[in-house]
Amino acid sequence: MPAIKAISGHTGLAAARRYLERDGRALARDLLHFSRMDESARQAGLPEDRFDWDAAMDETRRANGNDAPYRERPARTYKHYVLSPDPRDGVSLADLRGLAVRWAEESFPDFQVAIVYHDDNDGHVPHAHVIVNNTNLATGNRLRDPDPGLLNGRLQAIARDMGLSHFEGRIDARHPDTRKRGSRENYQRVHVGRAEAELSSRGAYSWVADIRSRVDVAVASSRTEGELLGRLSRLGVEASVRGDGRDWTFCLADQPARRVSGTRLGTDYQRENVLTRLAARRGEALLPDGSVMGVEEAARRAIELRDFSELRGLSSAVAVIEETRARSVEELAAAAGRCGDPGERERIDAAIALARRHGMLPERQEAAGRGGRVRRDASRGGCRRDARRCDEPIGRRQPDRGDDSRTNGRER
Repeated sequence: MPAIKAISGHTGLAAARRYLERDGRALARDLLHFSRMDESARQAGLPEDRFDWDAAMDETRRANGNDAPYRERPARTYKHYVLSPDPRDGVSLADLRGLAVRWAEESFPDFQVAIVYHDDNDGHVPHAHVIVNNTNLATGNRLRDPDPGLLNGRLQAIARDMGLSHFEGRIDARHPDTRKRGSRENYQRVHVGRAEAELSSRGAYSWVADIRSRVDVAVASSRTEGELLGRLSRLGVEASVRGDGRDWTFCLADQPARRVSGTRLGTDYQRENVLTRLAARRGEALLPDGSVMGVEEAARRAIELRDFSELRGLSSAVAVIEETRARSVEELAAAAGRCGDPGERERIDAAIALARRHGMLPERQEAAGRGGRVRRDASRGGCRRDARRCDEPIGRRQPDRGDDSRTNGRER
């Protein structure tokens, strides 16, 4: 199984970079979350490896005051992780880069990361040196020392997904990635970290929640992957396919340093799962054709006005429509009447108001039928329950935030 060794740094990054890259020992390197800074060398006509990632990290810390001692102790300026694959796996450099980049993106989504690869050991087994700067790019706060069990558990889960040897038991009983896969899928359909939840509870802006909302609107109004990517682009989101093709990485077009994978948003946002949902619609968008452009325009207007409460409302409304499989406002109202949970009923009522305001659904099913749409059979899946009762929340959009193990606690 792959292993991690953690080292804390308390100086600038120049010495660390010299150690990692001297005498041509670096096989390759990957740089994450450096915004457009890493393109400056290319624009100047210089080789890519001339980008001074160490100086960029040092400047980020200084700009946020994170070089200063903390409680009379020297500042921990960076974390250095050594990722070593199991020699028996015979991992190639390309596979190691896929493993290390995915682990770093999921573990440190808001931090500058430099990954340098070596094979200067017995047997020349490639391994990765992962340098994580101490400053959160979204908040300016210092990096809190992550739980080693959480980091190791995630590494084992990624190794498992890649078909590599991995630890099967519970490395850390609190970490979801080391539990049985069935329970993991249930609560990670929509994954909300602690920092995102705290920001949202205060009505503050969260760029992760912003991306999730835009993706929700785009998925609801698309029938194919091509349509989805086009709508994402019009809503200011760039999506790139990750190495194994199973997932995307999303970023805001005007904030390219802030990147989040579909997995980090929740399993409902992984590329393979989204494409499965689109295929299940059999060429039919979740919203009626006549309302698609209106909903997209409403989302774009909310983005331009920075009215993120409206954008979140649109996201929640399309989620309710998908969960209830409602094809009309009348059916949404019936779903609200069946629900015994006050919070869920309030959520459906809010969806009804937005559906009427933006023409997201016809008032009655018969109107949709005249337009040539075929009502979906509730038995084909989704979150709709027995038509006679609904005594518990529908809940796809209600992840459990009370258990820290379900949020992994990264800041947004």
